[in-house]
Amino acid sequence: MKKSLRVVASFATCLSLCASFFADKVVKDDVVHAQENYNCSFDSGIGDWSGRGSVEVKQSADNVYSGSASLSVSGRTDNWNGCQLPLDTATFSPGSTYSFYSAVYNAGRSEAEMMMSFQYDVDGETKYDHITSKTVSSGNWAILSSSAYTIPANAENPVLYFETAKGSASFFIDDVKIGSKGEFMDTIITGESMGDLNNDNMINILDFIIMKNHMIDSKLGVPRQADVTGDGNFDIHDLLLFFEYLNGNPVEFKEPPVVEPPADEKDEVNCQSKCNTFKVNAMVLRLL
Repeated sequence: MKKSLRVVASFATCLSLCASFFADKVVKDDVVHAQENYNCSFDSGIGDWSGRGSVEVKQSADNVYSGSASLSVSGRTDNWNGCQLPLDTATFSPGSTYSFYSAVYNAGRSEAEMMMSFQYDVDGETKYDHITSKTVSSGNWAILSSSAYTIPANAENPVLYFETAKGSASFFIDDVKIGSKGEFMDTIITGESMGDLNNDNMINILDFIIMKNHMIDSKLGVPRQADVTGDGNFDIHDLLLFFEYLNGNPVEFKEPPVVEPPADEKDEVNCQSKCNTFKVNAMVLRLL
């Protein structure tokens, strides 16, 4: 009984420390954001955003990461179709390095690699580059971000745009920000091992912080590697087991069950309801 109480107390202390970590980060971000070169939430309209290819881009309240609206991109017929924003070289100087950030939502029926990309001209020739990308499951938000991307020194007519590596499913973007170098962290890519949420081939407190961040932000799709109990759900039990591991106790991180859709639905399954999309446990939020 005493050991259980010690574990719970220690776990609550760890949660409190993590909460302080994120509280500090929010304060710092509020200060840094005053120096951003660009910040668009789409709450007041779409500004200079337009479509790439024969697509429809519009302000929408159907899927929102924050605020009251996002940018909807629909009617795509190819992977390069998407949305774009021309960048003014008076603000975004060729040869300079900036950080980029955006929330993206996959409205397709299967997972998709969503990409933040860059287009520019050099001596009349159009060139393309990819800033960052991440595989996003159906019906989920994810964050695409880069801590440092350098605009080529000889670039003309720079354009920031969003696309997918394959497919033509609709998507949404929200909270697009461009700031100084290092203002935003790089996109977090999940590792192969259970518990490795940042793909550094280690399982430590950094992964625990990412797990807690997913619990705080319920709109982010939780990677399967966070379900360390292997029961198909992401909840307080996963955090408790992970905390036991951090305390040096022998634990086993189990693979979650693989849910196979019916044969006639494999190509059209909506992963939001059929691929074990993890839900936030309200118990954890009450502990914060």
